[in-house]
Amino acid sequence: MILSVHKDGYFLSPSVCFPKTTSGQCCSIPFKYKHVTYNSCTTADWHRPWCSLDPVYKGRWGNCRNVCPPKTTSGKCCTIPFKYKHVTYNSCTTADWHRPWCSLDPVYKGRWGNCREF
Repeated sequence: MILSVHKDGYFLSPSVCFPKTTSGQCCSIPFKYKHVTYNSCTTADWHRPWCSLDPVYKGRWGNCRNVCPPKTTSGKCCTIPFKYKHVTYNSCTTADWHRPWCSLDPVYKGRWGNCREF
């Protein structure tokens, strides 16, 4: 996996993304649809999980693949997004740790893991 550094953690580069649509396009996460911000695929107004291909929905969308978000090195699914010290993370982060990591709970409760590099 190619990672790019951002001030509050690691984010996937445009060439490797999560989640993806069933046609292989990168979802824009988070995205805004009808004045609501979504941090993952949604079923709003559709019968299966979907995502916008733009940060603000402009009509370009796709059905989401049914896959686990980033995984830990031990194979557990990360909870994305997750909140740690009052900050919401939409991907793995290096906050307070030297490697990208994620929480296993929506709000960090001490259960976490180092993120697996794809």
